[in-house]
Order: sequence, then structure tokens, then C-alpha cells
Amino acid sequence: MNKEKMQNGLFVSVSCGCVLFVLACIGMVAAVVSDADWLGIACLIMGTLAALTLIVSTVLAFLARRWWLGVASVGAVAACFVIMLFAAVLISVGQYKPPHHDENEQIVLRDWATVVADDSLTEALDNRVAHGSCWTDGRRFYRATEQGGKLVFEGGTLHEGGYRFALTDENDTLRVESMEEGDYTPFGMPGCRVARYKLEGRMEVLVVFNPSDDATPMAALERFDGKELAYELAGIHDMLAGTYTVMEVKDGALGDSIGVWTFYADGKVKMSPDGKPAPYGVELVFDMPSSVIVLPDGRHVLISKSATSIYVNEAVYDKDGECWVGTDKRLCELALQGDMDSWRDFAKRRLLRPSMLDMMDGERKSVKDLFSPLWEDTNPITQLNLHLLNEWSREEDVVD
Repeated sequence: MNKEKMQNGLFVSVSCGCVLFVLACIGMVAAVVSDADWLGIACLIMGTLAALTLIVSTVLAFLARRWWLGVASVGAVAACFVIMLFAAVLISVGQYKPPHHDENEQIVLRDWATVVADDSLTEALDNRVAHGSCWTDGRRFYRATEQGGKLVFEGGTLHEGGYRFALTDENDTLRVESMEEGDYTPFGMPGCRVARYKLEGRMEVLVVFNPSDDATPMAALERFDGKELAYELAGIHDMLAGTYTVMEVKDGALGDSIGVWTFYADGKVKMSPDGKPAPYGVELVFDMPSSVIVLPDGRHVLISKSATSIYVNEAVYDKDGECWVGTDKRLCELALQGDMDSWRDFAKRRLLRPSMLDMMDGERKSVKDLFSPLWEDTNPITQLNLHLLNEWSREEDVVD
């Protein structure tokens, strides 16, 4: 190779390599400061180009017997690989980091009237609620009857009754009316507007709107078949549905995988690859389903759920309370296989139930954040759930 051309090539490659190396360093610092994934990708690209260019510089430097420059180029190439590795780690962490939202941020929700208008399968129905029809907010169950020109809803939880409110028709608009002393009502507030919808052509709901704007959903009742316990149990079955890797727990630390369990939405579980799905039970406390389930092998365990796991604790029988209660002893942890939580899928098909949300592990704000991937979903069932989730996350106490 001509000596002059080699010198020129060496100068160009070293110059380009140094410029790319500096840009990669700047990109690395910017990626760390801004926490932006695209800067991490840019840093990785710059680092790769710098490494390739400096490898050429190294070869040319040794051929030209510029030993000190060759050694410096080797060091620069090594530094480029460090930057590339760091950028790859940044990108990986950025892809799997949990959604972060400001402490006071609320879910950005679409206007409900627009949601209804944009969905061809959703329709606003008239005010004629069927006499004797059954409704639930996921915690309480009501039967609607016509009494004295009003539509009276009476019912309660599986444990106790005594909850009631009425809907009155004022100028073709349903309004909530209290039937207790004061302004208490278990469904919205007195005077709130209520409308009836059929969502996605199949789910009939009554939606009560916030009185501040008369347009934002704050609570909802879903019509059901009147089988109250079956409705509650179906929520638990849906909550647990999925395939999980069973992780052993020893001395409070997570250990090795010891099997695979699959929970089905029909209330069955398969606890071994060669086994068959078998029904599991749910213990009742005060006539209501608890967080203690009975596995097909007869063991009683306490379950709680996060976004991607089910925590399984030992349960013991309390003779004084005459019921099964959980302990602090962790037996195992079930890690959900796949990246779609069954609850997010449920939120696209049915109304989220407070009794289900209350079983989630963590503070209400963090539970709300788990549903952030659905914020852009235009499905009316999803959007209604997001409105209700927003209200639920602001409640300080759960009223049973």
C-alpha cells in the first residue's frame, strides 16, 4: 500500500473514530440523565460505528509502525465495547421498567359520550329498567322493582342486606334518590344522573355520572342472572386464570422452579404436566368468598395477587372464628408465564369488581398503574373500567 495513502487513511479513520467515540460518550450520559430509550439506541449505534472505525485505525497504525497510535486505538476499541454493553443494558432496562406516573397523575380518559358514539356495537338505551332484574356493582347485589312510580333497588352483600336506593325519572332523565336518612346512597349521590347502556352489544349496565360535570362515570351496575355466589366465584376464577411457574420459597428467599400450575376460568387447576384439571374450592367467611382456596390435594392456602405473580401462604383453621385464615409462612410463588396479565384481559370483557381489586397486593395507586397499558384502548368496556378504577383508587376505605 502506498505510504501516503496509508497515512491519509490512518488520519481519516482516527478522526472519524474519535468523533464517533465522543458522540457515543455524550449519548451515554444523555441516556442516563434523560432516561430516554431512543438515546440508549443511538449510543449503541455510535459505539458500534466507533469500534469498527477504530479497528481499521488499529490495523493501519500497526502497518505504518505507529505503535503508540495502535495501542491507543486498541484501548479506544475496548472503551467502545464498554459503551456498547452499557447502552444495551440501558435499552434492556428501559423495555421492562414498570410504568411510572406522577403521584398526583390521574388516568387520562376519553370523553364517555365520545366512547359511546364511536363504538358501533354500543348503544344508549331508554330508562325502562326491567322489573325484577338483578344488578351488581361487584360487591353488592340488588333486585330492581317498581314501587310507587320509582325504580327501587334493594339488596346487599352475600353476608348482609339493608342496602337500597331509588331511581326516579325526571324529564326523561334517571336520577339517584336516597331512601335513607341524610344523603347516603350506595350508588352515587342523590341527584346524580344515571343512564342505561348496552356495551359491545352484550353487557347491560347502569352508569351514574359525577355531578360536577354530569358526564364522567363514577360508578356502574352490571346486570346479571341473579346467581350471586356464582358471580363472586367467577370473579376469583377469572382473577387466577393463567399458567404459572411454581417457584420454591426457602427461608423467605425465592428458590428454584419446582413445577407448573395452570388455573382455568371454569374453576379448575392443573398442578402437574401429566395431571388433569381438577376443581379447586374457595373458603367462605361470613357467607362471602375469602382469599383462602382449597387445592385438589386438600391443602388450604392463602392467595394474594400482583401484576405477574400469585403469592401462596400457609392457611390454618381458626377454631375461635370457625374459619380458615392465612399465616405469614410463604409456601411458594407462582410466576405468570407470558406478558399479558389475565386481569387486563378481563377488563376488556367485564366490569372490574372492587372485591377483585381489593385482593391485589400493593397500594391502590400502584394497582391502578398496572392497568396503564390499557389507557389508549378505545373499547367502551375498558374505558368504563378505567373510569371506575380511577374512582376506586381514590377511595381511602373499603365499605363492605
